[in-house]
Amino acid sequence: MHAKHALWIFASLLSTGCLELGPPPPEAALRPELTVRPTVDETLCDDAPFDAFSPPLALLDGHGVDCDLDEPYCFALQADLRAVAARREPRVALARSAEAFDEHDRTGDEDTLARARALADLAVTGSRAWAAFSLDAPVAQDVEAAASDASVRRALERAYEVAWALRGPPSHRAQHRAGLGWIAVSAEDDPPARPVNVPIGDHPQRDLWPAVALGDGTRRVVRTRALVASTEPIARPEVPERRVGAVPPDGAPLPADGPVLLHVPGHSSLAEEAAPLMTALIDEARRDGRALTIVTVDLPSAGYAERIDPDEILAAADHADDALLRFHDAFLVGVVEALGIEDRIAAVIGGSLGGNLALRLGELDLPWVRRVVAWSPASIDFSWSRARVAGAGDDEFNDLVKHEAVRLTRDESEHPEAHDSRRDYFVGGLTSVSEQAGYWYRDGWACKEAMIHEGLLQLGEIYDPRFRRWHYRVAYEQLVFSHLEVEDDGRRRFERISAPLLLLAGEEDDSVPMSTWSFAHRLAAHLTGPGRSVFLEGTGHAMHSERPRMVGALIWAFLREPALPSRE
Repeated sequence: MHAKHALWIFASLLSTGCLELGPPPPEAALRPELTVRPTVDETLCDDAPFDAFSPPLALLDGHGVDCDLDEPYCFALQADLRAVAARREPRVALARSAEAFDEHDRTGDEDTLARARALADLAVTGSRAWAAFSLDAPVAQDVEAAASDASVRRALERAYEVAWALRGPPSHRAQHRAGLGWIAVSAEDDPPARPVNVPIGDHPQRDLWPAVALGDGTRRVVRTRALVASTEPIARPEVPERRVGAVPPDGAPLPADGPVLLHVPGHSSLAEEAAPLMTALIDEARRDGRALTIVTVDLPSAGYAERIDPDEILAAADHADDALLRFHDAFLVGVVEALGIEDRIAAVIGGSLGGNLALRLGELDLPWVRRVVAWSPASIDFSWSRARVAGAGDDEFNDLVKHEAVRLTRDESEHPEAHDSRRDYFVGGLTSVSEQAGYWYRDGWACKEAMIHEGLLQLGEIYDPRFRRWHYRVAYEQLVFSHLEVEDDGRRRFERISAPLLLLAGEEDDSVPMSTWSFAHRLAAHLTGPGRSVFLEGTGHAMHSERPRMVGALIWAFLREPALPSRE
């Protein structure tokens, strides 16, 4: 038994008292509740963890992040490369790259060649550098370098090849990405706007710029990234044979009509988490002869979306305990408005944080939230702000673990970046990602270790101080916010949901202290609105990854009551 598990179990034994929802409604008012036993093995992973694009160790600064260079979160570049990334000036990066190519020609040193390629990469991988590069589309005469013309051409060719591999159509990436090897990126200096060295599906991507309403009445535009899947054709840009001087256009326009599902990712996750489920849902729709489009986005300060200092949002919302959750609500409203799909939304779907936000949107009674699908949702326990170490009063309970979880996540969200912050985020103890990752998937699932490894790779690629603080603040708010709390009108928050609701939970998602299976059962016993609750045996928290076909079939059946419009 790990020391962590022993500590949590010991602490749970010290926890006493609980809160109740009160007597359940009359049986006639309750929705259907089903328990389902999976019959198909949906092991969809490779035997080995993804590690095809390992960085050259000579370009990394292990001492600067206080970690071992063979760990998947060690992505900090050496100081000279970081200095170039921090300038966010593509022409400077290209000039330094050309000069390094010249040096390699003179010395034959392989580390110098890796550095030359990395410098060219930094002209296009950071979001700020890319914004300048795409507006400028530099060619040879724009690069002022103490280098030969041939080396300038090599720097430009590398940069444009990388740009098209990361931003071109999925078919081009599938054909050309592997040949480029590891691509340099420095999230702490210029966070990337596209996945660089991590797994990515075959769904086209696009940039999106929703205007998000803040708590002080102003609006803030946020850059994010969307993935699109559809039964209908999606226009794909053509890739020119000569790519220098040709910038890949922003792709993935939505089909002009037909129903749309809006998927919301989990906490600090990427839009790619939805890829297996998107594929399963599109297959269901095609078998049924129906049109369907699915859109998923990176949430603010997560994935490849814009990084935001949490203090900016907290100040605008007068430091409310759910300020960032409210910002996420407004962000998703802004996404729907930016895409112009208010009349086409068939459902909002999501798991974990995504399930929490789907429920929150349902509680806002927005006209375009026509159905809600939430699996493994957060914030369906009583607010952990009510937990006390001892001496709990009315409307409180004694629970050391929950009390400490609130304190630790709040404190971590307020800590400025320090020498060991990156290491602590990944391997620092009870609040670290590597410790928590064990709860994301069920024990015994063949893909568990590979999925955890890929998750750490993804987070390592996008880590920066704002991301870390945002991560912990959202974690804190999800522990403090509760859909079970009573509002001023005497109703509990979840009772505001009038749209049909599909609630899903997995039997293997019941760990101390986050017993989501038990929390969902308690909630289901008080749901009286339209919809159903479904409990999957032998299934963990990330059921969209563990059982995408099964979850897709359950969602599709729910959407067809009544049926979606036919494609004819």
